[in-house]
Amino acid sequence: MKKSKQFKPKKVQGNRVFNRNTSTERSKLYDQTWQIYRYRFLHYNKRCYACGSEEKLHVDHLLPHKGDVDLFKKLNNHIPLCDRCHGQVTTLFDRFKIPRQEEKLKWLHDKRAECGVVSSVKVLTRYGR
Repeated sequence: MKKSKQFKPKKVQGNRVFNRNTSTERSKLYDQTWQIYRYRFLHYNKRCYACGSEEKLHVDHLLPHKGDVDLFKKLNNHIPLCDRCHGQVTTLFDRFKIPRQEEKLKWLHDKRAECGVVSSVKVLTRYGR
C-alpha cells in the first residue's frame, strides 16, 4: 500500500498571505508592553466598534501592520472589535499582500449603521505603561 503525501499548506495562496510573521517577530511585537496597553485600551473601550457587543474584545489595527513596528504602535490605528467582527475583518480584508483598506472601512461603517452603534473610540495618550 502506497503512503499518501502529507498535506502542507502554502504560505502564499494567490493574493492571500498566511503566517507572514515568524514566532520571534510576533513575540517582539506582542510583548508585555503590548499586553499592558491592550488591557488599558480595552478598559476604556468596552464595546465593539462595529456591532456594539461587549463580549471577548480584541484590539484590531485599522491599517494592518504586517510587522511594521511604528504602524503597530500608532495610537490612532487601534479599534476594539468583538471576536466575531475581528474574525470577519481579518478574513475578508487583512490577509492580503495589499490590504483592502477602503473596503474594510466601508464594511465597518455599514456594520455600525446596521447595528445602530454611535459610540466612538477613546485614543490613549501613550503606548505601554
